[in-house]
Amino acid sequence: METESKGTISGLRVAGVIALLASLFLLVPAASADDTYSLIFYANVDPVRASEDDTVTFTYEVYNTGTGTLYDVEVWYFSMEEMIEVGDLEGGESAFPTADYVVNMDDALYKRGRPYIYNVACAIGYGEDGTLMARANAACSIIVI
Repeated sequence: METESKGTISGLRVAGVIALLASLFLLVPAASADDTYSLIFYANVDPVRASEDDTVTFTYEVYNTGTGTLYDVEVWYFSMEEMIEVGDLEGGESAFPTADYVVNMDDALYKRGRPYIYNVACAIGYGEDGTLMARANAACSIIVI
């Protein structure tokens, strides 16, 4: 049985295909197939009740509940306007960053005529190559008296 060549692939075309495949492999995070990435995140404030110009302390609890290391973990708070750098968290590790805040009535919301300040926060962890690997949200409120 004779077969005919239907076409040939030039060396340049093969090199282009190999380069394309190699670039695709570089886009995949360099993590073990067995690693998992997840965060548990809590936001707390002390004291919960405060007056204008009082200082309160936000304490954030960041738990890497995955098995892989999360790099450059950040906590963003007050609607993503302020940031705390936590650093790297290996699987199973946790961190408890804090931030002080001076109560400002310009930040207050009102429900039934009563002022409160609502702090929305987010913890973000990245892979070694900068790829977003895990994110979690939390919130807490200050009752303004």
